[in-house]
Amino acid sequence: MPVSRQLFSTIRDRFRASECGNALTPPLLLYMQVAVVVGLLPLVYSLLSAHGLPHPLIHGRDLMVYEARFQLFRRPDFWEFSGYPFTYPAPLALVFAAIYSIPHPLRWYSLACGLSAVVWGLWLARGLSKSGVAPKSSALFAVVVLATAWPVAFLLDSGNIEGVVVVTLAGGILAFCGKRWYLAAILIGLAGAMKLFPLALLGLLVATRKYRAFALGLATAFLVTVVSLAIVGPTMADAQIGVNAGFRSLGYGQQFPDTPALVNHSLWALLKWGYVRVDHLLHPIATGPGTPLWTERASQEFLVCGRLLNWYVAAAVTGGMTMYVFRLRQMPPLNLILGLTISAVLLPPVSVDYTLANLLVPFGLLAMHSVRRRGVVPGLGFCCFCFAMLFTSGIIRGHPIELSSLLRTVLLIALMIAVARYPFHTLDYSKAGNRN
Repeated sequence: MPVSRQLFSTIRDRFRASECGNALTPPLLLYMQVAVVVGLLPLVYSLLSAHGLPHPLIHGRDLMVYEARFQLFRRPDFWEFSGYPFTYPAPLALVFAAIYSIPHPLRWYSLACGLSAVVWGLWLARGLSKSGVAPKSSALFAVVVLATAWPVAFLLDSGNIEGVVVVTLAGGILAFCGKRWYLAAILIGLAGAMKLFPLALLGLLVATRKYRAFALGLATAFLVTVVSLAIVGPTMADAQIGVNAGFRSLGYGQQFPDTPALVNHSLWALLKWGYVRVDHLLHPIATGPGTPLWTERASQEFLVCGRLLNWYVAAAVTGGMTMYVFRLRQMPPLNLILGLTISAVLLPPVSVDYTLANLLVPFGLLAMHSVRRRGVVPGLGFCCFCFAMLFTSGIIRGHPIELSSLLRTVLLIALMIAVARYPFHTLDYSKAGNRN
């Protein structure tokens, strides 16, 4: 018997055996099989062979890149520092300043992110157990998900500040599930002040007609931004000019149209990649990269991408709002959570792979729903397969990383279609009740 079939049979028999108590559902077993084959086995092979890790370690570069700049924090020359541009909203400047004030900031930040991942795993295992899965099976499933989760590994390796956003937004989603409307609004508003895309999750409160909580979320994001600009200074206007300059340095997603998408799973990255490939087919260049003709063509593509980006942003906002108003808003709460979170990590022009960690809590809710609804639920197995590929595909080596990122874009689109197509009823809120 082939090794892969024997492994699948072992997993299936282990979790379906009567002595194990209640078993994992077929969609979750499918997730484990995909995760083991696509994620765990290549990772173990890489570690045991001479190839090393699937991707080179960068050891917290994203966190420490601003260390020299923040020695000038709140001084007039903070924004004129010649190092790497500050590319985040003002509230995250306060977060960076707080982290840098701690001795060994990278060590403690990495520890905090790692503990947060462990807490998520414990939450998932406990939720599956309370839903009827045997504790050992629940624990093993959570371990497999964490061990093969590329977004978590990438976040820990890069030390990106996205970990703060992930934890804050996760708290907002769980507060919403517990019917703590105002707490959910404040946490989502905080996450939205640090990164704009989490504000999409305020649509949860509009769909449930919690309009005062929705207003509180917007007010939280606005006030936190204003206060942060005032603190960063030297004036609010100067701080906003500095933030805008940092955003412009990113090119708003149009940068490097002739290079691979790297770890950007945005829908814009897929469209940009397609435009460049079609342009190369229609206008082949005989000379190689670095020649004057090649550089001129790349400059033209850059300008065209800049113009197309404006149309993309307008279309993404319009399309996202249309999907929300005419479909997601009428769907069950689990579909709404999944749909809004997927939109938040798919539609921004730049969405690096660590933003996929924001999908961990929605996936956990989907896994618990799978256990509660042990009957055949249309679309559930497909969603679990997409999540398994989405969370593990970054670990694959031996193929262009560009295609890996574009694969995740396609998987996000497929997930969005499935979530909008198949309703997942009876999301069981916690028994916390309406406390606000």
